[in-house]
Amino acid sequence: MTKRNGRIRRRPVSVTIIVLLILSCSSKEQRFFEAVKVGQADKIQALLDGDLDVNVRNGEGHTALQWAIQHGKADTAKLLLARGAGRDGLSGAELAPMMLYAITVPDLELAEHLIRAGADVNAENEKGQTALGLAAYEASTQIVEALLSAGADVEARDRRGATALMRAAIGGHLETVRLLLERGADIAAADSLGQTVLMYAARGSGQKQGPVVRVLLKSGSDINAGGGSGGGTALIHATRAGNPHSAAVLLSEGADVNHVDEYGRTALMIAAPGDSSMVELLLKAGARVDMKDEDGRTALMYAVTEPENSSTVEALLKAHPDLTLKDKEGKTALELAREEGFPSAASRLEKAGAR
Repeated sequence: MTKRNGRIRRRPVSVTIIVLLILSCSSKEQRFFEAVKVGQADKIQALLDGDLDVNVRNGEGHTALQWAIQHGKADTAKLLLARGAGRDGLSGAELAPMMLYAITVPDLELAEHLIRAGADVNAENEKGQTALGLAAYEASTQIVEALLSAGADVEARDRRGATALMRAAIGGHLETVRLLLERGADIAAADSLGQTVLMYAARGSGQKQGPVVRVLLKSGSDINAGGGSGGGTALIHATRAGNPHSAAVLLSEGADVNHVDEYGRTALMIAAPGDSSMVELLLKAGARVDMKDEDGRTALMYAVTEPENSSTVEALLKAHPDLTLKDKEGKTALELAREEGFPSAASRLEKAGAR
């Protein structure tokens, strides 16, 4: 109150109280979001126990749950979900990006919380990838199972036409591949380039690809189907990727070692510029050393035009290639080696009888 001209004037109490309440609420919400940002569980619990709405939004329009995910606080997100975050406060579409975060962590408990809160399990990111596809690639088998049980589309495709099974296959995730097959994933599916699930498995990296390739073959994959950029079978895809583990399984199961791609190239031709171990594997399986591609070139011709490739050249020479063969420009392997400036390869060809 104030005194003016000897008279006492009273300031309206209601206005003062409203201002104080607004400041108090604003301060409480600010403290809440600050606690969420740094993951202070005790403060979060205390503020929520004081009747603060768990779905309140900050000045940017974000809820505390979104704030927790943005700052990488998985445990805080789970706490908020347990306190009712997301229910009536966020749509399934708003919860979907949080599911993608749960997969990259990975955090099964957080994923299950989000599913219960109503996250759209079939929502896509900017690349057209669903949570299921990402979980399959990340080898989060338990999250894959949770998503499938929540209605995730097992045949959903990304912008390139890849399914969850393809992504699990290229990652070499055997248990995830088995689970997806059990849940009805189409083993004969092909992406927008015509690449099959088996091709994805064949061109993945490392030893883990071998068992995946074998499971897919036992489940009915067509071992000699062609497709993908440049064409070619799974064996050719494995050769391009330089994976002898996939190649060995495919060869042991009867892959056509002399199948050609759209350019007339065999797996041996594709392997020739690289490591000798793949070349030796293919030769042992019956690869024909003198086959020519559409340019008239043989595997030996490709091998001698690469630097530091003496071991591969030696492996091919042991298969007794015809050294008189010429490409479409009329050049032999020896002439190509000399032209490309590889005297060591030219010398080895001359010792083998090339003229």
